[in-house]
Amino acid sequence: SKEGLKEEHGRLTKEANSTPQEPRGRKPFEEKWETVGDKRQKQKAKKASIRQKEAQEAKIKARLKAPNSTAVVLTLQPEATKRGITYTELLEQAKQRISLQDLGISGVRPKTTVTGARMLEIPGASSGEKADALAEKLRATLNSVDVRISRPIRRAEIRLSDLDDSATQEEIVTAIATKGGCSPSDVKVGAIRRDRSGLGTAIASCPLTAVEKLVVVKEKDK
Repeated sequence: SKEGLKEEHGRLTKEANSTPQEPRGRKPFEEKWETVGDKRQKQKAKKASIRQKEAQEAKIKARLKAPNSTAVVLTLQPEATKRGITYTELLEQAKQRISLQDLGISGVRPKTTVTGARMLEIPGASSGEKADALAEKLRATLNSVDVRISRPIRRAEIRLSDLDDSATQEEIVTAIATKGGCSPSDVKVGAIRRDRSGLGTAIASCPLTAVEKLVVVKEKDK
């Protein structure tokens, strides 16, 4: 009928003139253009970040490089000096009573420290045990009242984290000495501090050679 055609025509005209609505919950599509320059900048930034990380790791490893020699230091005590005892006498006694060959030492390089003490340097990055043995022999041979025997060791500090409630300073010392290949007496561990999560952190000081081994163990565990 004519009335039906008019209603249909009016409905179609209204729909044609109305503005299309976006479905609820959907955002209009926005096309994003990425230029070649943007990609190059991102690639450069990524490469720079990688280079920076590698440089930092190399710097840390360089710091942890083990020394090429170890040493034993003899320090003449003030009272011995007053009695006329000299380093020459002490070293002569040591030569007569101690066999370097028995300790596996082919030779030592004598030096004088800034304070005037005498340093016996043993070449070799792995000569720590030999230096320890020589120090023990010197302590047993020379009078401790006249001379003090010491083993200077290059040290480094490491931060231990995520320690559980059962961890103790003694256990940490034992673990570092075992994995680091050093004496427990050379390891010093500070107080364990707990955070809100209950996990603890502690600072440990130990020989540089031990720290180097601990870093290698950590890298293998990754």
